[in-house]
Amino acid sequence: ARAPPPPRPARLLTTGSTRRPFSVATEKTTFSVSEPSFGLVPDGSVLHMLANADKESGVPVGRYLALTGAPIIGADMARFSLLPYFVPDVSLDDLVAQLSSLSSLSSARQPDLRRALTLFSEEGPNTEGLELADLPPSLLADEVAHSGGEAEAWTRKETEAVAACFAHNSVEAIWSSLEARSGSSEWARSTLEQMSRAHPAALKATLRLMDGCARRPLSEAVDLTIAVAARISNESGFDGAIAHAENGTAPEPITLKDLDQVPDESIDALFK
Repeated sequence: ARAPPPPRPARLLTTGSTRRPFSVATEKTTFSVSEPSFGLVPDGSVLHMLANADKESGVPVGRYLALTGAPIIGADMARFSLLPYFVPDVSLDDLVAQLSSLSSLSSARQPDLRRALTLFSEEGPNTEGLELADLPPSLLADEVAHSGGEAEAWTRKETEAVAACFAHNSVEAIWSSLEARSGSSEWARSTLEQMSRAHPAALKATLRLMDGCARRPLSEAVDLTIAVAARISNESGFDGAIAHAENGTAPEPITLKDLDQVPDESIDALFK
């Protein structure tokens, strides 16, 4: 008797948050960086993803997420280059059927895979080379349809505010920009409240790491982040941040004065 044919390889479609060439987001996808809420430095692979998304989109959304821990939904992840494809949830079954019809997902068939994903996706625009003051309407949409989760689609005002506040190259300047808006902006007040949970040295190190991770391959970015996180754990007062992370409790809020008391020289030392 002839042996039965081997089973076709299983296909797994993940609607997660890892930035890979064929990652997919839906309306039900949400993403956030948990470490800032406990005063810690984010994971190196996450910082690498966020830093490169900022380079690609031209909008400092990755900085915003890394420094605040705020959530973002799937449609906005695609708009700001955190994921390459956004596929409406109602189309997932059809997409899976299309992918399953491919005879192979080897590198030789990647163009077929890309065409299948593009067929069902509503991709975000490429903003490479655009000035922050000249963002296209597609990145400043007032609404993006979504469902589920606590995160909401970014409004035009929020996008403009992130572009204006988080383009600064120091945490102190970002904080001051947010404070200047806080009198009339609930978003700015909320963002300051989120950042105030972090350890001041961790905030400064995270911003520095964003730049370092963007210029390195993934493996080197992860190694750099591990080394910096290990050194920063010896900083004064950081035992408390670790205890809060282990216990799931919130640390005492910090202020701009606390940031000013962390000299740049101490951050430089973390990277040597």
